[in-house]
Amino acid sequence: VNGSKAELEQKADVDITVGQPAVSFTFDLPQNIFSGETFDLIIRYRNNTNETLKDLRLTLKYPSAFQFKKSIPELKTPAREWKIKELAPRAEEAETVTGSLVGPEQSFFGFEAKLIGDYFGQDYVLHEQSANVAIATSPLSLSIIANGDSNHIAAAGESLRYAITYRNNSAVTFENL
Repeated sequence: VNGSKAELEQKADVDITVGQPAVSFTFDLPQNIFSGETFDLIIRYRNNTNETLKDLRLTLKYPSAFQFKKSIPELKTPAREWKIKELAPRAEEAETVTGSLVGPEQSFFGFEAKLIGDYFGQDYVLHEQSANVAIATSPLSLSIIANGDSNHIAAAGESLRYAITYRNNSAVTFENL
């Protein structure tokens, strides 16, 4: 009707199915390590689409206490990233980083990775993941005390008497130590 102020409204319910991400990845690393122990961190990633994905970057952030030793394939940039030229439909690949962590017992250290795609000159994070590793309690502890004082400073010509204390922190019996 001409000049009418009536409003028409139609409502409908629609179900939308949300699928898996275009690219997914997982960390494969130990939950616990001993301080100074060398271990592998494996990042597995997969193209979940039916299209070839091109020009991806996988970046890795690791704690400053992590001592990087090597990676397969080799990290070629100081930005800690791998360039992935193509990832075929439904293909799965992996990158391995080897290193060690030095830290106090029962402390946690975090690792983060992002898979980034460049679309029309704009970077988009396709997937990101984080994981933690803990420094385990050493199965054997050892302390050495000189002349009854843990902070003793010896003088030249002084006789020293050492007390060595060791303790088994595990449920396993050690032999022939």
